[in-house]
Amino acid sequence: MKVIKDQLLATTYRDSHGEKRTLSELEGLFAQMPPEHEINQDHDRSKPTVGRMFNIRLVELEDGEHAIAADIEVFDEEAFVDGGGFSIGYASSRYTINPEELGDVGVIFNPRHFSRQEMEPLAHLSDDAFQVDIVEVKEKTGEEVLKLLLDFLTETAAAYFLTKAGEGVCRKLKSKLIEIIGRKRSEGKNVAVNLRFRVEVGGDETKVIVKVPHLQENSFEEDEVNLETVKTYIEERLGGQAKRVVLTPLSEPPYWQILHFVDTNGRSVEL
Repeated sequence: MKVIKDQLLATTYRDSHGEKRTLSELEGLFAQMPPEHEINQDHDRSKPTVGRMFNIRLVELEDGEHAIAADIEVFDEEAFVDGGGFSIGYASSRYTINPEELGDVGVIFNPRHFSRQEMEPLAHLSDDAFQVDIVEVKEKTGEEVLKLLLDFLTETAAAYFLTKAGEGVCRKLKSKLIEIIGRKRSEGKNVAVNLRFRVEVGGDETKVIVKVPHLQENSFEEDEVNLETVKTYIEERLGGQAKRVVLTPLSEPPYWQILHFVDTNGRSVEL
């Protein structure tokens, strides 16, 4: 087991992209971070974990610059090296029609891959029953696949989307996402969509990532592809041993396939 001590995650130095964070920006980023954090390849939580960072702290360096530092426990050294080490992502802005409340779903995107102008119309699909927010998360990754993450606030919001991709706002959201993805694909780019939500399984909360490599009009149109079958399938296969489960929908029984899960020690396990 390899442990890297005192690794700098972000600093006030100018980085390789020519960008420089102020101390205030670094403090804001640090405030967003939990005391311990899993490390995934390319910031993609649908991929197995390659390590964890802990003992995260804000420090002043000898030359007067500042940094967020942490200790890193590496689970998969080969994948960690292939990923070129690591970088951290952080939410930079949120666009919503109702800033007083978090949306039922946040559409999370990297502004290096999608423009705010093409994403803002998604927020205007909101109505009194279902709110869509768009969230810019700045991430530096060399991965060729462009990612969109739909982060659902509650089980109810996720269930609404997964019920034949919902009705009303959810159906419009799916159609608009397909339109955006179609434009990217016409430019020769590949786009993947992930859904993220939390469910209660066996009395414990489990994070769920649904990996959707190719979002289409018929995605989530099977009657059996819904939140209840997700929960039943996870409980039957894993019980309460998973902190996070990554699965993908199927068009035939059992209608879900677990790609891998993260156990209570933070390690990825493939079935």
